[in-house]
Amino acid sequence: MIQRIQTIYLFLAALCSLILCFTILGTSYAPANPDTPAAIVKAFTTTMGGQAVETSLPQWMPGLFLVLATLLRLIAICGYKNRKNQARTCRSAIIADLCAATLTCLQVYNLGKLLPGSTAHPSPTLAMLLISIVFTLLAIRAIRHDERLVRAADRLR
Repeated sequence: MIQRIQTIYLFLAALCSLILCFTILGTSYAPANPDTPAAIVKAFTTTMGGQAVETSLPQWMPGLFLVLATLLRLIAICGYKNRKNQARTCRSAIIADLCAATLTCLQVYNLGKLLPGSTAHPSPTLAMLLISIVFTLLAIRAIRHDERLVRAADRLR
């Protein structure tokens, strides 16, 4: 299981998704003080001045999709015996990542609308979502390669 390259790719992708659960995903800066963030978006909470803020979207939604993507990747690592199912699970993890990215961007956009005149920006750590998607795509490619090797070996018998 651990000697297969897709396991390494999936582990790195799961690690990237898990790290995003604990980092800042977006900030909003007030025009009066552009150096310190007026509001912060994390995976499970949105805070403004240390106080929780209600936005139009549930605050826990991006975090839920990040945790789901992490769990799907760990399930894919454990399902190494069924390659087709492993590839399907990887595709589901990519969809969960894309949902998390969309919801995070919507959260940051809504946060910018809450503070008039403020500028809201997604965090550069959000690029880790792209990295985890790339690692997952590499894992899918390695799974397909394994599948082709098994089919070729079966043909030779």
